[in-house]
This record gives sequence, C-alpha cells and structure tokens, in this order.
Amino acid sequence: MQATLPRGDTRSTPRMAISTHSALNPVSRHESAPATGADRRLPVLDGVRALAIVMVVLAHCFIAIPYLRPACIILGDLGVSTFMVLSGYLITKVMLADEAKSGRLRLGRFYRRRALRIFPALYCFLAVALGLSFFHLIPREDGLTWTASVFYFRNYAGSGWDTGHLWSLALEEQFYLIWPMLFMLARRRRLHLIGLAVIALTLWRTVWIHQHGADYALIDHVDLRMDTFLIGAAFAITRWDWIRFTPPLVFLGCILPCYSLVVPYEIRTAVAAFFIGALISWLLVIPSTAAVFLSTPVMVWLGKISYSIYLWQQLFTGLHSRWWSPFAIAAFSIASFYFIERPALQWKDKLEGTR
Repeated sequence: MQATLPRGDTRSTPRMAISTHSALNPVSRHESAPATGADRRLPVLDGVRALAIVMVVLAHCFIAIPYLRPACIILGDLGVSTFMVLSGYLITKVMLADEAKSGRLRLGRFYRRRALRIFPALYCFLAVALGLSFFHLIPREDGLTWTASVFYFRNYAGSGWDTGHLWSLALEEQFYLIWPMLFMLARRRRLHLIGLAVIALTLWRTVWIHQHGADYALIDHVDLRMDTFLIGAAFAITRWDWIRFTPPLVFLGCILPCYSLVVPYEIRTAVAAFFIGALISWLLVIPSTAAVFLSTPVMVWLGKISYSIYLWQQLFTGLHSRWWSPFAIAAFSIASFYFIERPALQWKDKLEGTR
C-alpha cells in the first residue's frame, strides 16, 4: 500500500505501528492454550510475538531514512498482520475454552480480564507521554488526539507520531467488541460466518477503493481490516490437515507477494492473513528448527514483554531515533512489564480465584 503520513501530521513519519493487544500482550497462563487447553502456554507463540515485535521496532527505527522507507513499510506491515492474525487466533481459543468449561462464553468475565490486561500499562504510557508533551519534550498534540488515544478510536481520529501506534490497539479493541457477540450468536456456524464476513469485507474494500482510492483506511478501519483477525479466528476454530503436508516455504512464498503490486489491494490483507495463519498453525503441529528457535528462552521472554515494547518504542523511534534508542526501549519496556503489567496480571488472577 502506498505510504501516507498520519492524518494531520506534518512532522512525523508514516504510521505503521503494530497491532493487536491480545497478540501483543500475551494472555496470562490461564488463557493461552490455542490447541490443547486453557492452562498451558505454548512457547512457540511467544516466539512468534517476539519475531513480530522485532520486525515492527526495526521498521520504526529506520523509517525516517528515505531510501529505507519502502522496505520498512513492508517489514512493519508484515509485523502488524502477524500480530492481528495471532490475536484473532488466541482470543478465539480463549473464548472456546471458556465456553467448554462453563457451557457458554462469560462475556462479563471476558471483558473484565481484557480491561485488567490492557488498561494499566496503556494509561501509564499515556500519562508519561502527556507529561513529556506538557514540558515540550515531545511534540504537543491536540485534545482530540489524546481523547482518541484514551477511548480507543485513534484509528479514526488524531494526529502525530507519539500516539500514532495506538491506531492498532484501537482497531483490536473494536474487534473485541464485535467478535464475542458474533461468536455467541453463530454458535455452530462460526466458520460459515467468518467465510461470509471475509467475502463481505472484501467486497466492501473493493467499493471503498473505487470511491476513495488506496488510502490508510484500508489498514486501520475496522470495517476494512476485521477479516485479518477473523481469519486468525478461523484457524482457532478448525484444523486443516493439509497444513501438515505443506512445506513452510510455500506459505512464505504466498505471503511475500502480498506486500508488492502482484496481489490487488482488495484481497491483499485477507490473502496475507490466511497464509500467516497457516504458517503459525504449521509451527504448532510440526516439530522444526524454526519452532525450536522461537521457543528459546530469549524469544519467549521477548514475546512476553512485547506489549510493553509496543507501547514504549514509539517515543524512541521514527524521528526520535538515536543510537541509544534500543537501550531506552528496553529500559522502559522492562520496567513497564515488571512493575505494571505483571502486578496487574497477578491481581487479575487473584480476582478470578475469589469468584
């Protein structure tokens, strides 16, 4: 997709921040078993998170360099799509596990756990960013930008680099408002519903492109991008045996053309999401060197703190990039995870234990 600047932003680089908080912020040990139960964490998925966050941070670090911008846009978009597919996959597994355990999806519990997982670290970041803005250490933004960041519509309003990455978090929250309702209504027809939704969204994208051209709405509007999450959800609902017998290079060979002019804009995100989901599923069922690497302690740890990295990297990348940026990102991300995220997770688990 053609790179554009964030809405109303004349001083920042393109908005390409990562998505998706279920994939970004790892679900707790009670919510993270995509295929084998809700009480077991799969290290390879943490490794996939780590790989995606590395792609996005690298893209953000070098996107201000003109001759590297095209490669950075592709790398960042691949990281974004990976997070979105993984998010749809994981959250659907969480809902399936809750339904199997209680006979229904406990919607109040679902949203309570999501809020406790996401809000503390996000609002801490926004408080720090607002303070930096007040003292002119980062560019000052208008009230609409801060309001959109707080209330999860940053993908529709606001400007500037420093909160620009929250478009993806907003997009995912909007998906979380819609998908659980559809999940409960569809019941035994969920895969059919996803198929119809992907077709409808593809047709709507075609109409949009005809009327508006290929603009940033194709990336960040929920009505134009929700199929990326839904395709991840489809891989959670059913297994396709053909994945076991397909070489992973085939999936990679189908993903990469989606980030060129070979695949039309109308179907690009859906095609990329499908083969990303297939590759993730292959990693889960086939022992491989790639799966071993993604399950190493370093990759698993990076995956666990990926949500904090996602939040804080924006203040040290783009036009803010310096030689010391990786150290600053690491320091703030580690502090956020161990002093905000982890205590919130522990409190969330204690709260569930009292119910």
